[in-house]
Amino acid sequence: MATQPRVRSTAVGTGWRAAAFEAEMAARRASYARPLRLGLFAGTWNVNGQSPDVAENLRHWLFPAHTPPPGFDLYMIGLQEIQSLSGVDAVRADITRGRDWRLCMDKVLSRNEYELVAERQLVGILILVYVKTVHRPFLSDVGVSYAGTG
Repeated sequence: MATQPRVRSTAVGTGWRAAAFEAEMAARRASYARPLRLGLFAGTWNVNGQSPDVAENLRHWLFPAHTPPPGFDLYMIGLQEIQSLSGVDAVRADITRGRDWRLCMDKVLSRNEYELVAERQLVGILILVYVKTVHRPFLSDVGVSYAGTG
């Protein structure tokens, strides 16, 4: 009975390189990384087409009484129905509504030393990401992506 010829994979023999690389990176980890415990706020709010004028209690939502000191380091905020979703408004984004809500959030969060690092509006949905200013120098290449559905 004839034996099948062995097919050699191009990946064979590179396993030792990956292992050596991982070992070297692990050995040098302290020179390029340091563990840091961060507080994260992730919240959504259906504003039901209302303007930011109704946001007088925004501070209570973003800085709840039970927040452990020194507070949150990162805020991920999702606002739903920032504009009316009837008729043509259901397919066309009103960027002024998104801007008004962002300015409202900026006012509350920038007063507490946070900086906007990502923003995306998809018709009636607004996503905002803020980070404490002290962490901003360690943040790079922030990316935002989306998938329109519905």
